[in-house]
Amino acid sequence: MSRFHEIELKFGVVNNAVYANYCQHGRHEFMESNGVNCEEVSCSGEALAVSDLTIKFISLYSGCKFVVKTGITGTSVARIYFDQFIFKIPNQEAILEAKGTAVWLDNKYRPTRIPSHIRCNFTHFQR
Repeated sequence: MSRFHEIELKFGVVNNAVYANYCQHGRHEFMESNGVNCEEVSCSGEALAVSDLTIKFISLYSGCKFVVKTGITGTSVARIYFDQFIFKIPNQEAILEAKGTAVWLDNKYRPTRIPSHIRCNFTHFQR
């Protein structure tokens, strides 16, 4: 964590708005590791957009090392439901717990079915 804009200088803690960015990065890495390239999806004119994100956290301080863990708790026809956690390393202290929903959008930004070639990557997460 070395990016200057992420830190509240007066207190030396991560700015609260930055946690959503960490979650987004974690979701993208998770999707990539499950065969979904978010950049390719975007280039196709479709999108996977967060429609809901609830975050509970305690402060991370400048210089702390951490890991973002992401998992899918379920899917529907057009939505993917995520749980995310941030743990400080090396002691694995829990820093953040987040629950989010992402919706698949067509090229007119309307909810649409998740394409079958994408859905097959998440069949074991079905609700």
